Amino acid sequence: MDSKTRQQAAWLTLISSAVIGGSFYYFSSQEELYESEDCLKLRNYAHNYSIFCITFAIFIILIWVTSKLIKDEGCNSGIDCIQLLSGIVGVVFIILFAYGLYLQEPCGELRTFTVIYLIIISILFCCGCCGMCCALGSLKQ
Repeated sequence: MDSKTRQQAAWLTLISSAVIGGSFYYFSSQEELYESEDCLKLRNYAHNYSIFCITFAIFIILIWVTSKLIKDEGCNSGIDCIQLLSGIVGVVFIILFAYGLYLQEPCGELRTFTVIYLIIISILFCCGCCGMCCALGSLKQ
């Protein structure tokens, strides 16, 4: 992957991570959105995931600033490592979200937002797998 494509992917990751983290923070911290104090697990998972996403976005910004200051484009490989780690931690949180939804706590709009998020992530995962299979198929020819 060339430097420009890698930078565009990092920008997309940064923006999506910040938006997702901010959204989960908003839904998990506004009492009228999570309906009642009985919404413990899902709200806790959403709050922790929001902190993870925002911290992840900050790390990407720090790596970019560092690579610009020392004028070393090799620092961008650090972004790749952080994105891999983010994917692994993201899978763990998806499992936690599924468990939180399974408990059927009264979580109101937080529950709805989490279901929509899981559906979108599942669709994107399937599209990514199909894209990788198509790319591998074209490489063999």
